[in-house]
Amino acid sequence: MTRKETALTNLRGDDVESYKGLPAWAEMVKMKNPGSDIHIETDSENCFKYFFMCLAASKHGWPYCRPVIVIDGSALKARFGGMLLAACGHDANGSIFPLAFGIVPSESNESCQWFFEKLRDSIGTRESLAIVADRYKGI
Repeated sequence: MTRKETALTNLRGDDVESYKGLPAWAEMVKMKNPGSDIHIETDSENCFKYFFMCLAASKHGWPYCRPVIVIDGSALKARFGGMLLAACGHDANGSIFPLAFGIVPSESNESCQWFFEKLRDSIGTRESLAIVADRYKGI
């Protein structure tokens, strides 16, 4: 391990250990914040594949928001890479209202479909819903 990698591990912790602790963290969030939806999906070798989180407060506040969801992704620069997806709404004051977050390997059609299915399962559907996204075709 290089000096830089050692320094980053000392500062942020070990990436592998962080991913291993994710299921326990998810269960704690569900216990302390009842009604939250957290899904972790692994592949056939039990390696991390997808993560989705929609807190109960977001689910309860969504009916009072405008029927607009803005979706965007941001590249994760850590050891394993991937994309952080965020779904946000606009509340009655026009402020950003966080709805859900996800971690996926890439902005592929499969990843985006998985994220949208979990989002729909969490917050439901609404009449005249508009979804705003960047130019990526998968979203």
